[in-house]
Amino acid sequence: MLEALAALGAHISTEPGVFQEDARPTLAEFRRLFRRGVFIVGVHRHVLVVRDGVVIDPNWRSLGSRRRVWTAYEVLNAAPGRSPAPSWPPDLSASLEAVVLPVRARRPETDAYYRYYDMWLHLRHNPGASAGEVLRWTRYTRSDLRRDTRRGLVRLG
Repeated sequence: MLEALAALGAHISTEPGVFQEDARPTLAEFRRLFRRGVFIVGVHRHVLVVRDGVVIDPNWRSLGSRRRVWTAYEVLNAAPGRSPAPSWPPDLSASLEAVVLPVRARRPETDAYYRYYDMWLHLRHNPGASAGEVLRWTRYTRSDLRRDTRRGLVRLG
């Protein structure tokens, strides 16, 4: 696994943090200890990523913060974390751009998915539409806009 990541250009610490069996921290303790940085963390029969204290794992439904951490590698050249939250309320005259396809942005068959899809279709047919137009002509709401801007799914520009 580490060779594949190195081929992609990731610089990973060569010495894993291997924990002794009687001193293995739980995932919650690991998150509290390492609040800054990106780590590849191995737990029993699974590998996940902890970025700035947040567990990132799309294939795992429950975070299972009581699971014991067996190994941890730090990614040394990781891109900076989340950008600071944009100022709110935004300039609604600015153009809106959907960065992520609807299937990736929301869980299908939910109201949030259909609101995002509605906004995405509007932007596809009206490139350069302002955020105010999208809010006026679709079911997309201000709270959707705020959440999606913070998550990086849409860009005001």
